[in-house]
Amino acid sequence: MRKTQSRQRRDSAYPRTTLAAIHAPWVCGVVVLAESDPVMRRQLSDVLRSDGCAVVEVEDGQRLLDVLASEILYPHPIDLIISDAGEAGMEVLAGLRRADWTTPIIMISPEGDENCRRAARRLGADAVFGLPFEMDDFRTAVHHLKEHGGAY
Repeated sequence: MRKTQSRQRRDSAYPRTTLAAIHAPWVCGVVVLAESDPVMRRQLSDVLRSDGCAVVEVEDGQRLLDVLASEILYPHPIDLIISDAGEAGMEVLAGLRRADWTTPIIMISPEGDENCRRAARRLGADAVFGLPFEMDDFRTAVHHLKEHGGAY
């Protein structure tokens, strides 16, 4: 009974349609997108969905950790993580790499913050985009990491 309550609590944190959508076969795979800016999150998720990705959107590092911890609920593994490079995003990146997670991670850093981009690379990000960036470059990185893995 305790497992059921725990699973229900985790499931209720996300829209039912989002969880159901990731059970379908997707060309691009399952992408978890953690972005604090709702406009940017919407733009990125629209692009990813138009390219055939199943997207689970979260607004902060804690919710990202919740989704990653509940990965065993999914029939397919998470294929890509995209996160803003705020403090929580960098902590998640560092923690995942310390735990030997090999899931590709794209970090999005604030405009003009070269130190943040260098830190994200040092911590193990596979690609880092500084705002503003070209959406075509972002798409190319997503598909490269999905197909080939490794740093972009």
